Amino acid sequence: MPPAKAAARPLNVAVLLYDGVEILDASGPLDVFDKASQFVPKKYRVITFAPRAGAIAIQGNTLRFHAQSPFQNARAHHLLPAPAPPP
Repeated sequence: MPPAKAAARPLNVAVLLYDGVEILDASGPLDVFDKASQFVPKKYRVITFAPRAGAIAIQGNTLRFHAQSPFQNARAHHLLPAPAPPP
């Protein structure tokens, strides 16, 4: 009998946020990994991080994202979709 497969650990995905980030640059990766998790449950663990935890204003200051973790508390991540830098 073949050995049982060990439970796969989820891939850690960290989405970088900063004041002035464009909405699609931040929401796009969040949406993609959310949809992917519907097809492969428990495959991805997605967090948001920024220079500081808390509210981050997007471009135009019309909406805010919540950064779950500041840079210094960020763990090792498998994927880091990084938005374009500000102009």
